[in-house]
Order: sequence, then structure tokens, then C-alpha cells
Amino acid sequence: GDVHTIVKDRKVDDHACVQLKMEHGVVGDLVCSQVCTGERNHVSVRVWGDKGSLSWTHERCDELKFTAQDGTETLSFCTENRAPSGHPAGFVEAFANIYLDCADNMLGKNVAIIDEQEGLKSMLFIDAVLRSQDSQSWCEV
Repeated sequence: GDVHTIVKDRKVDDHACVQLKMEHGVVGDLVCSQVCTGERNHVSVRVWGDKGSLSWTHERCDELKFTAQDGTETLSFCTENRAPSGHPAGFVEAFANIYLDCADNMLGKNVAIIDEQEGLKSMLFIDAVLRSQDSQSWCEV
């Protein structure tokens, strides 16, 4: 992990780059930043494999790009969506689920939005990133 506070006097880290090693030899890079000028809630996923690559970005959420090993690019478009362009499929449903869980909790149904185990997994991941930065070595999660 490589975690920094770029903006002087900010009380929390605002930029992190994390290299990941996963099962079956899968590797990944995770970048979380509050200081990338020109990016607004930018979320993207890119996957590279032996047949080519797939890329998706929230800013162009209706598109999925496949690039074959020979460089040929294919764009797939999602045209059937209730929400206006720029809002990914499931946008409305995601908020509906959040509101439903909150309402259930208010009614005493005790629905765990995120249970203790999921919270612990998240904290263990963050702890491993910080330990990795301190030791300058890989850390198991």
C-alpha cells in the first residue's frame, strides 16, 4: 500500500494506491483518491486477460468496451434503461434498497445493512494496506 495526504492540513489520507495479489494468480491495482483534478466520483473497472480487455467507466456507464488482442475494439451499448443517460442501470433500485433497509431498521426489523463481519473485513483490508505501507512489504488480509 502507498497512502498519502496530498492536501496540506487535511486530517485524513486523501490518496491511496494499492497493489493486490489474489487467488489463482490474479493481480490488481486499486486507486482511491480525493485529489484527481477533473474527476467527479469517477469509478472505472478494467480487466485484462489472454483474449483481450474489458473496460467500463461510470462516466460512460452505458458503454462496455472490449479490445481484442489484435487491437480490434468493440463497443456494446445499453440502451434500455429507465434512468436518463449517465445514470447506470440499477441506479434507482440501489437507492430504493438503501431506503428500504433504513425503513426496516426504523420499524425495528433489525435488518443489518452491513453486518459486523463485513465491517470487520473492510477494516482488516485497510489495516493490511497501512501495515504494507509501514513495512514496505506484502501483507496478508
